[in-house]
Amino acid sequence: MEFVLAVESIGLPRLRIAIKHILPNAILPALISIPLITADIILTESILSFLGFGIQPPTPTWGNMISE
Repeated sequence: MEFVLAVESIGLPRLRIAIKHILPNAILPALISIPLITADIILTESILSFLGFGIQPPTPTWGNMISE
């Protein structure tokens, strides 16, 4: 991005650019995507368990509870 090019033209080291400029701009999208990915994982596990391909019945999972 332009702000990274501007800081590189000043001569700052790459590590400092990454820590002070790139990392703060990357944290928010990562924090937003974590709950979405978690929801997808839970949904996938429950579908697989409901179909019988997931974790077997002695272990309580949402898919096993739905199928019972």
